[in-house]
Amino acid sequence: MIKKQALFLLILMLTVACNVPTQEVQTEQLPTVPLAVIPSDTAVPPTPTITPVPPFSPDVDSGNVMYDFTAQYCSAKWGNNGEFFDCPINDLETKSGVVQKLDDAKLEGGIPINAPTLLTIPGYDQLMGIFGRYPAYQVQSGDHFMAHLACLPDGGECHVEFALEYYRQDGTYVSLPFSDIELNSSNGFDLMPVDIDLSSLSDQSVDFVLVVRNIVDEPPGYPVWIYPHITRKTP
Repeated sequence: MIKKQALFLLILMLTVACNVPTQEVQTEQLPTVPLAVIPSDTAVPPTPTITPVPPFSPDVDSGNVMYDFTAQYCSAKWGNNGEFFDCPINDLETKSGVVQKLDDAKLEGGIPINAPTLLTIPGYDQLMGIFGRYPAYQVQSGDHFMAHLACLPDGGECHVEFALEYYRQDGTYVSLPFSDIELNSSNGFDLMPVDIDLSSLSDQSVDFVLVVRNIVDEPPGYPVWIYPHITRKTP
C-alpha cells in the first residue's frame, strides 16, 4: 500500500513539473546613441579689410621749387612781439610761441599730410603772434609763393591769421596784398590753398617773413603751413 502511495506522489510531482509555464527572459534594450558627426573644416568669417585713408599731397613740381621754407625754417629768426627765441621750440604749452617741423601731422578725419609741414603757434599772451624772418632772397620773374594753410584738430579750436610779409633792404616792413588769410575753426577745420604772385618784387632782394597772428587772446590751436615754398612758373 505504501509503495502505491509513493508511486502516485512521484507521478503527481512529475506531472506538475511538466506543466509549469516557461518564463521568457527579456533583455533590456539600451537606447541607441546617434553617432556624432565630425565636422570638416569650420568656415572662418573673413577678416574685414580696413581701407587706409589716402594722404593729402599738394601738387608741386619739385623741379621748379626755388626755396623751401620748411627745410630752411631754422635759418629764419623767430620771435613774437616781445622777444626772439631759439629754433625749434618743442614745448607746445609755452605762451611765447612754438615753431617746429612736423613729420606725421594729420588733418581732420585722420588724413595724413604727405608734405613738409611747419607748425607755428603764435604767442597768445597779449596777442603777441609769431614771426619768422628768413634770409634774403632774390625774387625773379615768375616766382610765386605757394602753400596750404590749416589748423590741426589736435590743437582744438583755431582762431588765427596767416600772412606773408617782407623786409626791403632799406629796412622797410611790408605786408603783401591778399596775403592776410584768416582761419577760424570753430565750425570745422579748413584747408586753404595759397598762391601769391611775387612779380611785383622781381629783381629785388627781400627778407620774407612767415606770420601767424592771434584773432582772440586765448590758446590759438595748432596752425600749420603745408609745404610753404617759392616756385618759378614759366610762361
